[in-house]
Amino acid sequence: MKFFLTISITFFMSMSMSASARDAAPAGQGVLDLIPFALKDGKDMSDFMALRESFASTIEKTGATYYASVLTPLFVDRAATGIAPSFDAIWLGASRSPSDFAKAHQQYLKIGGETEKAFAEVRTNLQRMMMATEVIYRGVESSDQSNVVMLSTCSPAGDADMPDIAAELRSVSKAMAEKGSKGSTFLWHSGIGVPNGLEGKYIHARRFPDLAAWGSSMSLYRAGKFSDEMQARQKVLSCGAPRVYLSDAFHWPAD
Repeated sequence: MKFFLTISITFFMSMSMSASARDAAPAGQGVLDLIPFALKDGKDMSDFMALRESFASTIEKTGATYYASVLTPLFVDRAATGIAPSFDAIWLGASRSPSDFAKAHQQYLKIGGETEKAFAEVRTNLQRMMMATEVIYRGVESSDQSNVVMLSTCSPAGDADMPDIAAELRSVSKAMAEKGSKGSTFLWHSGIGVPNGLEGKYIHARRFPDLAAWGSSMSLYRAGKFSDEMQARQKVLSCGAPRVYLSDAFHWPAD
C-alpha cells in the first residue's frame, strides 16, 4: 500500500473544540501535521495501530489537545502524488493552532522517548510537512471518526484568489448537498515542507462519513447530477483526478 498525499500548506485560524475533533480527518481550521511513513519488514498496520494507547498516555501528559488519524489508500495513482511512491501510510495530526502544536511537540520531545522508541520498531518516518485548511462546507459527520477522504491537487483558474475559490466552493458544496451528497468540503493550501512542484497548489478535499456515502455521491456524479457544480468549480480551480483514502482515528481526545 504505497502512497502519498499531495498537499500545499500554511498556518492559520483556531478551531472550536467540537469542530476540531470532527474535522481533524482530514481537515479542520487549524494546523495539520503530515508524516508519510513506511512500515518495517515484517510489520503491518495492525502493529502500528496497536500503539494507540501508548501514544494517548504520552500526549495527554503534554497538556495539549492533539488529534491524530492514519490514512491508507483506496484508489490512488502513485504517479499523481508528485512524490516517489515509497509510503505505506500517512500520519495526519491536527492541533487548534500553531502554538498548540508547538506546545504538544516540545513536550513530546521531552517525555515521549519510550513511545517514540516503540514507533521506531514499527515504522520509519520519511518526511514531515505542515499545512492549514479552510472549512468550506460541513456535510454529514462520521459517528466513529472513520471517514473516506477524496483529494484532488488543483491550481487556481485565471485570477481566482482564496476568497473567490472559497466562496465558489461553498456554493458548489451546498448545491451538491441539496442533490443528495453527504460530503464535507475543505481547502488545503500554501505549503511548508512540500516539494517545489507543489508550491502554489491547492488541495480540494472532500470527506464522507463512510464508504456508502462516498459511493452514493459518486453514483450521482457518474449520472451527471453534478455537471453544473463541476462547471462552476472549474471557474476557480483546475484540478487533477481525485485520489481516495480511508481514514481511521489513532488518537481522539474527548471534547
